[in-house]
Order: sequence, then structure tokens, then C-alpha cells
Amino acid sequence: MVSFFNRLSNLGVDNRYSTLTNKRIILCNRLSIVCAALTVFFMGFYYSINQPKMVVIEIISVVLYLLPIGFNYFKKDVLARVYFNLLIFFHIAFLSVVIGKGSNMYEFFIPTIMAPFIFFEFSQKKIIAFLSLFNIVFVSLLFANIFSRFDSGILFTTTQLAV
Repeated sequence: MVSFFNRLSNLGVDNRYSTLTNKRIILCNRLSIVCAALTVFFMGFYYSINQPKMVVIEIISVVLYLLPIGFNYFKKDVLARVYFNLLIFFHIAFLSVVIGKGSNMYEFFIPTIMAPFIFFEFSQKKIIAFLSLFNIVFVSLLFANIFSRFDSGILFTTTQLAV
């Protein structure tokens, strides 16, 4: 199992890339696997509390979380890292809106603001600035508008939200 994880983590690594770029590719692949595994865990949780719509959403999310590994394999490492940053942000935003403010999912936005600084070199200032500004503006809009009037059709009981 560990060797399979290591092989997946190293997809896209190339000797022509710098050591730092290869480390970022490995990090992106590993975080993609970890996020997919966490999403599978939540899929089981939503299944156990009888939320079939959320299970479908999480199945789609698992597939989307594994795409950066394919991008890295096809030597699209910058695209993979930008995609992963945006995907994790949209996933958290979507869950925050669907589940509602009572779930406190919005607390997961804090680490997403730091992700561009981890995935990109400081020489890639435009990408870091774009992703950071995007996160700040989108979170501000989410808090200002969407939480107050969105009805997703997925209802959670108080007990389910507490869990």
C-alpha cells in the first residue's frame, strides 16, 4: 500500500525539473490523495446520517480531487497546482453554502488562504496574488450574501449539524 502511495505521489516528477518543483508536484499529488480520502470518509458520514444528495456530491468531489495527479502526469504541473487550489476552495465554499452557516465549514477557509504560498515559488507572484485575492474576495462575498438567503434543498437536523 505504501509503495502504491509513493508511486502515485511521484507521478509527474521529472529529472529536468528543479528539486523544488518536483517536491511541489509530490506535495500536490499527496494532498490530492489525502483530500480524496477525507472526502471518502465524509461520504461515509453523510451516508450514515441518511443524506444521499451529499453522498453524490462527495463522489463527484473524489473524482475531481484525483485530477491533479493526471495533470502532473501529463507535465501540466502549474495547472495542477492552480486547479487544486481552486478546487479545494470551491469544494469548501460549496459545502459551506449547501450545509449552511451552522456547520462552521467556513473555518476551513483559513488554510486555503495559505495554500498559494505553499504551492508556488515567490517568483510566481502573479499566480500567488491572483489566488490570494480570489480567495479573499470570494469569501467576503460568501459571508456578505449567500449564507443569508440560499436554500439548497438539503436539510440537516440540529443533531446532524452538531455532529
